[in-house]
Amino acid sequence: QQQQQQQQQQQGHSIAEHQRQQQQQQTCSGEETSDGSRDRIADGKPKITMQGCCSNGVSKANGDLDRLTTEVPCSEYSPVPMDLVAEVIDSMTTKDIKGLRRHIQLGAASDAKSLLPDINMVAHGGEDMGKFAMKLWESVPDFTSEVIEVELDGPSRVKLTSTITGTQIVPFLPILPLGKNFNLQSYDIFEFASDGKLKNHYMYFTLRANLLVQPSVIEGLSQASLTLSSTASGSHLLQDAMDAGGVGDSERAQLVQQLRGHVRAAAASPHGNHVLQKFVASTPPACTQFIIDELSGQVVEAAEHQKMGRVLERLLEHCSAPQMAVLMQELLPSAAHLFRHPFGNFVIQQVLEHGDVSSKSALIEELCTDAQSYARDKVACNVVRKALINASSAQYQSLVTALAPDRGSLARLSKNKFGSFVSREIKLQAKARSLSCSV
Repeated sequence: QQQQQQQQQQQGHSIAEHQRQQQQQQTCSGEETSDGSRDRIADGKPKITMQGCCSNGVSKANGDLDRLTTEVPCSEYSPVPMDLVAEVIDSMTTKDIKGLRRHIQLGAASDAKSLLPDINMVAHGGEDMGKFAMKLWESVPDFTSEVIEVELDGPSRVKLTSTITGTQIVPFLPILPLGKNFNLQSYDIFEFASDGKLKNHYMYFTLRANLLVQPSVIEGLSQASLTLSSTASGSHLLQDAMDAGGVGDSERAQLVQQLRGHVRAAAASPHGNHVLQKFVASTPPACTQFIIDELSGQVVEAAEHQKMGRVLERLLEHCSAPQMAVLMQELLPSAAHLFRHPFGNFVIQQVLEHGDVSSKSALIEELCTDAQSYARDKVACNVVRKALINASSAQYQSLVTALAPDRGSLARLSKNKFGSFVSREIKLQAKARSLSCSV
C-alpha cells in the first residue's frame, strides 16, 4: 500500500509539473493562463509577444512589416504597457494614422509631452501629441517607418529604432528637406508613469548607421543648422553629418552656412562650439576664414571664455600663420593677463605649440620678465612648462636662466607646490636636449 501511495504521489507531481510547463510555454508565446495571469518564468524574465517586429528584434529585409512579431523581455515590476507599445508600432508600420492618434490620446497621461530635442520642438498633452502625429503625416504623405529593433531601456522605458523615409511637401520639421526624399534612422523613447500611462516621448534622428548620406538630407540639415547647433542632440547630428561617408568640403560648408553672421553666439554656445570645432578640424583652412573674421575684434574676450576659447584653439591648430596674424595682434598684448587666466592659458599654450616663430618669441620674452612668479602660479606654471617644451635652444636657455639662475634657486623652485612641476620639466628637457645634441 505504501508503494502504491508513493507511485500515486509521483504521478501527481508529474502531472502538476507538466501543467506548470504548459503554462510557462503559454506565457512565452504571449498567451494567458487559465486564471488570466501570466506565470513567471524560472529566470524571472517573461517574454511577451508584440506586433511590429520579427522574432530576433530586426525587421525582415525581404518582407512587409504588416504583422510581424517579436519577443521582448519584460521586468517583473515593469509598468510598461506592452500592448500599447505594440498598437503604436502596428499603427506606424501599417500607416494607420487615425489609429495612432487614438492610441496616443488614450494612452497618454494628462501632463504627457512629446519632444524633438534636436530642434527644441515639444507637444503637450495627449491631444497635442495626437495632432503632432497627424501633422507629420500631412506634411509627409508618403511617410514610412520601418521598426528595426525594440528594447526595454530600464523598468519604465521602451526604445524603438526605426528607419524613416518619405518626402516633406509642406514645411513642418525644419530638419527634413522640402520636396526631396529623405532616408534617416530615428530613435523613439517612450517613458511610462507608474500607472502605465505614457509620460514622455522623445524622438531623435541619427546618421551614424548611414554609410552614405543623401544630398537631400544634407540640405535639410543645413536649413536647420542654426537651431540644431543650439541643442545637444542637434549638435551631435551635425557633427555626425560632417563625418559621414560621401560628405566633402562643400557639403560641410553647406552644413554651417546658417552660422555665418552668428559665429560668436555659436562659439559661446555649449553645443554650437562643438559644431565649429568639428568644422575647423575637418575642412581646409580657407573654408574657416569666416570664423576668423567674425571673432576678430574680440579675441581676448573669446580666449577668456570657456567655450569660445576652444574654437580659438582649433583655429590655432589647423589654420596658417598669415590667417591667424590678425588674431595674434590682438592676443599678444594681453599675454601676461592670459598666462594666469583659467581658460585663457589654454589658448596661450596652443600659440606656444602651433603659433608662428615671432608669436612664440614674444610670449617667451614676456614669461622671462617674471618667470619665477609665473612658475609658482597654479595656472601659469602650465604655460611655463609648455614654453620649455616648445622653445628653441636659445629661448630655452634664456627661460631657464630667468627661472633658476643658480642651483639654490632651482632647489627652492622644486620645493614649491606648483614650481616643482616646472623644476621637473627643466630637468627632463635638459636631458632630452643633451641627448639630441649628442646624436
